[in-house]
Amino acid sequence: MIFNNFGSSYIAILIITFLIGNFLIHLKYVSPYFLYFLDIIIALPAYFINTAIPSIWDSIRFDTMLNLFREANNLYGISGGLNWALNFSGYYTKQPVVVIYVWLYSFFKNNSVFFYCNILLFLFLVSLLITQVQKIYKLSNKVSLIVKFVILASFNIFFEIEGVRNFLSYIILATFVFIDFYSHEYKKKILCILAYGLAIGLHPAALPFVLFRIIFILNNKLIRMVLAVFAVTYTILLPQILHIFSSFSYFVNDNSKTYLYGQSNFSSYTGFNEVLFSTFLLISLILELLIFYKCNFQKKLSQNYLQYYIVAILFTIGSCLSVQVYLRAIFLLLFLSIPIKMILFSKYKDKVLNYITIYLYRYSSVIFSLMMLFYWNWQTYKNVVMY
Repeated sequence: MIFNNFGSSYIAILIITFLIGNFLIHLKYVSPYFLYFLDIIIALPAYFINTAIPSIWDSIRFDTMLNLFREANNLYGISGGLNWALNFSGYYTKQPVVVIYVWLYSFFKNNSVFFYCNILLFLFLVSLLITQVQKIYKLSNKVSLIVKFVILASFNIFFEIEGVRNFLSYIILATFVFIDFYSHEYKKKILCILAYGLAIGLHPAALPFVLFRIIFILNNKLIRMVLAVFAVTYTILLPQILHIFSSFSYFVNDNSKTYLYGQSNFSSYTGFNEVLFSTFLLISLILELLIFYKCNFQKKLSQNYLQYYIVAILFTIGSCLSVQVYLRAIFLLLFLSIPIKMILFSKYKDKVLNYITIYLYRYSSVIFSLMMLFYWNWQTYKNVVMY
């Protein structure tokens, strides 16, 4: 790469793709799927990261897994290699979806293909959610481009590159929850169920949110109110939840419990600055929702989806003492907020007060996302060495 660290490369490519996208949207007959073309470019820095520097990242584990799986394929053949990966490698015991997902990439000689394709899949899913919202609400390509930029600037994309599973699981969940609530077709419902299973299989952190979706099948106000109370008291009820989940869930083992329920001590997982800026992001999402209601836009969005989003917010607030759950869930909220952002960025003509509020929201949203981008660069991106 031209630049020697991930931050300079990623920020430069974000700017370039935004300019390219801004040019494309002014052409006639440009499909909303131009976002996928931009994704191919945005994902490029992931191909050139040095997985060994810094040494604390999970990328080293996946790099090692790919090398071992590749050796097993050479020794035992394809079926034997897969069997070894699932039963004897020692990686992600009782999480076969993760093992199979990584094993599929072992057929490539270069491990960089794995990191590139993984982040490309993530970006494609973000674009899928955006284009679905655009299609339903007949929004412009400009709205899609701006919201895509705001999401990518606000999100620490290197967490997905090095961690692989968690946020891929969350974007699958966010995308198909939206499709689920807006579809009545049998085939799409089946597809959503499969997507939920895949999300849980990739990372058990998706399990509570899938359970929320299952409970939402019971279209009852009282049940949803009880669910909201449960969500916001999540940390208090943690021991009981742990006992119940462990008794019936195949996906909850000793290792995944930590991922699912987090830790009670902030210092044992992350620094104060990350917690602080992530909390700023959570506050911005809550303020965004309040603006959404103030402008009476709640009628434009599916009430089921909106209520699901509110429950997810309450769950995130309720898990504030379990830092892993708290920090991850904030990014899920960011993905779930995409339909709200797109409606707020769409053309709007009504009362003068709301008109001013909307414009203040739009500018402050872009400025805040840039602030988050530069913070992530300072905390993470600039420390990642490129080949």
